Amino acid sequence: MYLKDYPVDAVEFMRANEIEGNILPWFDWAQLCIRELGIRSKVFFDGRYGIAYSEDFIKKYFALINYEIDYRDYLLRFPETDIMFLSITNPLTLFLYRDKEWVAVYVSPEAVIFLKRNLKNHPVIEKHKSGKLIYHGIIEPYYFK
Repeated sequence: MYLKDYPVDAVEFMRANEIEGNILPWFDWAQLCIRELGIRSKVFFDGRYGIAYSEDFIKKYFALINYEIDYRDYLLRFPETDIMFLSITNPLTLFLYRDKEWVAVYVSPEAVIFLKRNLKNHPVIEKHKSGKLIYHGIIEPYYFK
């Protein structure tokens, strides 16, 4: 697998802006988050499939990502979720753009980073509003106002 298959720029963006917390990532990117973001960020679900997660949990995760179940109801069980790090093609992405509880702070042709409006993310969201987030070393970031 080549680096271009992974959103390394998005991970660098999180590191540069000290975005940390509980991440609900696109499944393919969980191990990248674990390796690159360290112990201050925990992933919702990763490649340990049948070892660490029940079959029901796995099914609901993919139903969530594909917007086959309502993410708001499902995430009530996981209120500690601070960050969603999704593929631009995940159906859930479209719904999060419209949700006032989530803010897209990074968008590229591959990935979107949404931050939950909470006390933990407030400083980063304020920097985003004022255009003060760091995008150094990132190739052609896309912005949404």
